[in-house]
Amino acid sequence: MEQLFANRNRSLALVIALGVIIVCGAAYLFLVPPQTDDRVQKENSATQRAQNENTEIPARSVTLTGKNFSFSQAEIRVKKGERVKIEFTSEQGFHDWVVDAFDARTEMVNTGDSTSVEFVADKSGSFEYYCSIGNHRANGMVGTLIVE
Repeated sequence: MEQLFANRNRSLALVIALGVIIVCGAAYLFLVPPQTDDRVQKENSATQRAQNENTEIPARSVTLTGKNFSFSQAEIRVKKGERVKIEFTSEQGFHDWVVDAFDARTEMVNTGDSTSVEFVADKSGSFEYYCSIGNHRANGMVGTLIVE
């Protein structure tokens, strides 16, 4: 009988010890933040500081011109999450710059005039930009915005 109680007490002690280990491990997972590489931590810190200081991260400026029926750049590459400023000038004709995926569009401008638009590239992928004037888009006044 004593042997039965001794085995039972050992089994109970093992169950309790395992329970304590599981609870401690779970608490560690929830209370200790995961480690990330230094580059990601620095980027997140800079973004957080800017948000805490109620300032915006400066926009990446892209200069673009348009003429009948093309843009000066057929492709623009930006990073996901980046604030982008498109500075658009018409070299010839009446044009604008539009990218539907980010609901971004410049004003329509005549030869020699400039306009700009800012937006946050918050989605990854390839997106068409175009001139929305008349049949300019159909005539090839398009390009690709690549968000990496």
